[in-house]
Amino acid sequence: MRVRHAALSTVSPGWLDDAAQAWRALTRHPRIAIVCVTTLAVALSATLAATSILERAVLHPLPFPDAGRIVRLWSTGPDMADVRSTGLLDVDDWRAASRTMAAISAYTAQSATLTGRGEARQLDAMRVGRDFDRVLGVRAAHGRLFDPSEFIRGNERALILTDGFWRREFGGDPTVVGRTLTLDDEPWRIVGVLEPMSVVYPAPKYDVWMPLIARENAFWERARETGWVTAVGRLGPATTLEQAGQELSAIAKRLAAQYPKSNGRRQGVGLNRVEDDITETSGPVLFLITGAIGAVLVVAIGNLINLLLAHGERRRREFAVRLALGANPARLRRQTGLESLIVTVAASSLALAAAPSLVSGFRSLYPADLPGAAASSMTPPQLWVALAGVAVSTMLLAWPQRRFTRVASRDGALRASQRGTVAGHGRGALIAAQSALSVVLLVLAIVFIRTLSGLAAITPGFDPHGVLVFGLTPSPSKFGSAAAAGQFYDDVLTAVRAVPGVKSAGFGIGVPFVSAGWGFGVTRPGSSAPAILVGVNAISSGYLETLRMPLVSGRFPTDDELRGESTILINEAAVKLMPNPGPAIGQRVPYSGRTWEVVGVIGDVREGRLDREGRPWLVLPWKQAGSRPQTMVVRTDGDPLAMVPSIAAVIHQLDDAAPLAGLRRLSDVVDESVAAQRFRAIVVSALGVVAAWLAAIGVYSVTAFAVARQERENGVRLALGESTAALSRRVVISAVVPAAIGAVAGLGVAWAAARWVQTLLYNTDVRDPLTLAAAAAALVAIAVLAAMPSARRAARIDPTIALRAD
Repeated sequence: MRVRHAALSTVSPGWLDDAAQAWRALTRHPRIAIVCVTTLAVALSATLAATSILERAVLHPLPFPDAGRIVRLWSTGPDMADVRSTGLLDVDDWRAASRTMAAISAYTAQSATLTGRGEARQLDAMRVGRDFDRVLGVRAAHGRLFDPSEFIRGNERALILTDGFWRREFGGDPTVVGRTLTLDDEPWRIVGVLEPMSVVYPAPKYDVWMPLIARENAFWERARETGWVTAVGRLGPATTLEQAGQELSAIAKRLAAQYPKSNGRRQGVGLNRVEDDITETSGPVLFLITGAIGAVLVVAIGNLINLLLAHGERRRREFAVRLALGANPARLRRQTGLESLIVTVAASSLALAAAPSLVSGFRSLYPADLPGAAASSMTPPQLWVALAGVAVSTMLLAWPQRRFTRVASRDGALRASQRGTVAGHGRGALIAAQSALSVVLLVLAIVFIRTLSGLAAITPGFDPHGVLVFGLTPSPSKFGSAAAAGQFYDDVLTAVRAVPGVKSAGFGIGVPFVSAGWGFGVTRPGSSAPAILVGVNAISSGYLETLRMPLVSGRFPTDDELRGESTILINEAAVKLMPNPGPAIGQRVPYSGRTWEVVGVIGDVREGRLDREGRPWLVLPWKQAGSRPQTMVVRTDGDPLAMVPSIAAVIHQLDDAAPLAGLRRLSDVVDESVAAQRFRAIVVSALGVVAAWLAAIGVYSVTAFAVARQERENGVRLALGESTAALSRRVVISAVVPAAIGAVAGLGVAWAAARWVQTLLYNTDVRDPLTLAAAAAALVAIAVLAAMPSARRAARIDPTIALRAD
């Protein structure tokens, strides 16, 4: 025991003294220490934030147990359109016959009007099928989940609340279980509250779960041939996607033989992991942003190393003198290592404190709901990244200092005091690397800005400006039948059109960028290609005029025709699918058991995204909408949102329990469709500017340091007759050459990375010569501007003073 204490007494004071010496060395140069800590803290915090987002949103986007085994299922066939929905009866048959799946279920989204708790509101509901909780692996925090008996018609009015809705509406009261809520004028019994979870699946935001049962008054839900639900399942413990697909496809073939009329085209079942579906869109974007952040961090760390190399040059004489006075070289290197460790620990502490705020800020700026739980605790991958960052940063910071202790030890105090060219080539290589990464980011910034400007120039096929859009569903108890609902909508149109400031108004099942109608698959005449999905809409009078959709040929239906069952409109894309060649006007189109006369052709419209071509559409008379919820469009003289109180007042005179859901300007909705592209353009452009700025600082610091070190040499050159212009030009060239070499290398990297980025662009090519040349020219120009101050300083050197100084 005494030996152990003796060992500690001989070791600990030495280390403590070295730590104190390292602290004193940092305090002697506070600006260098502050810059190092700040730069490193920003680098580590950004790295931790990017790791957190990638880990939660891409690597593990779902907070469900064994989420990698949750899959989506859909019917496939050689002549079926690419529609990933199916009928509820097929899902029931799959569940009954499958042996490879642990559970199979389905869901669909629905709105429900909440009354009896203040002003009528529309809730976002999920109608979930039997075993849906088993598929996801979720539990109830309070109460219970659905009982099998609640999936029998007559017993279905059971309700499960999400944690968020429960806290907002009931303040987290656990006694809410057993109470009733009035939804769509019907009492629903609360049987449970879901455990807290933050996911984008099965929907970004929803308030309640309802049992999924085919309703009596909705024929399409009872029919086997219609696809209206999303099927999901959980793979069995030892089942692969291929095995499950083979078994389910065999089941689909048996159903096709059993029900040839409805299932004849459904020859197989497709499967895909839900995690893959979720990350299909967000994954490439997040990897791109994370890579861009990483590039900026490398540029920043390069500047930090350049700074420390310059600082090490200034401390080189200090190291040599300490060695000459008898300092131990190993202990001197240990002290410089402790200096780096102190800086790294301080920076890491700041980074750990700042990373959660960065993650929250990124999530708030992202144009869609990011998958994954927004937990504040550090996960093991993030902790490993933090530890690796500390280790790597400590070595990076220690390397320049330790290098100069070795140089001083080798050269001695006298030669250490002389000016030399230590690390000159290494610092030039850092500038080249910084320039390469900066050029890559500048290329990305240019192509994303060009994509955004190209999308802004696209016309959606209608005029969204000055249009108010909202969903409207009347009270089922007052307007439950199709006839009563139709009369309600007629009365609403009359009342809203009479509001001062309203120019026109109309209803539709589908409105571009807002709501979809329904669809079916059509095969081109004489083609063996897979079927094309044709959209179906049902509209009232005033709909086309309000949206200002162009008429290509023929005419718009009359008001009487929009209340009938004989005429139809099609768009230009649908003309190519007509059964007979020649003009479409006057031809008859088979649909839903009857034929319809085409009276007009309207222009194609974009749907959901400006960079997506519109699909073929059939536009039916309004009578075909039945009692389905409608979307209303109202064109006004001024700001559409300013008209909301007047419009709501006249509607509530007809039905005071009909909420106006999703009130928005249609122009805002269209603008939001390019939010993802705008986000990418802004973030990558900002990172490109930061990287270019850091590269400029690097060029400036290297050039300034070189000019200061070569003051005597430059003085000799001027004394021997070299002109100031030639000297300035030489200084600029020496700075620009490594930047230009890096720019060329960066162009090569951008060219190689084009195939990963191209899918995120619209009508823009990463390999466009003008884009590449513009990015390289911008970086070289930045390097020239950064070198100019040092070049002017070199030209102003007085040769007599420079020669006298040595």
